[in-house]
Amino acid sequence: QCWGSTGYCWCVDENGIEIEGTSTPSWEGFPDCEEHIEECFDFTDIEFGLCDMYLGVGLLNNECSYISGCDWIINDVDYSDLFFDSISDCQESCDNDQCDAVLYHPLCGVLTFRRPFTLNKNSLGNLGVNLTI
Repeated sequence: QCWGSTGYCWCVDENGIEIEGTSTPSWEGFPDCEEHIEECFDFTDIEFGLCDMYLGVGLLNNECSYISGCDWIINDVDYSDLFFDSISDCQESCDNDQCDAVLYHPLCGVLTFRRPFTLNKNSLGNLGVNLTI
């Protein structure tokens, strides 16, 4: 979006709200708005109310979670398009380092741990992993 009288252009979100840090003088070229599109929106600071209506799945406190509330629109901003349909869709889009986010990742071929974890025969057996020392 550009404003001719100021000579500046900036990126806006789907609601027409300016994306902070994108304002650029037109004589320097147009801002690259594609790099500012967030596929994974962090809902941590958004209060949707204390209702039990299911809104969707989204990133909440750095984890993909089911989110409920009273409405998708808060302070005239419609968040409905930012939700995912499932936990797996959210994890695919929001997990930047998949090998650190799971206990066993078949593509990485390694066991990795995010949280303190007690390694024992039963926990490995539940994963279908055999450990030979």
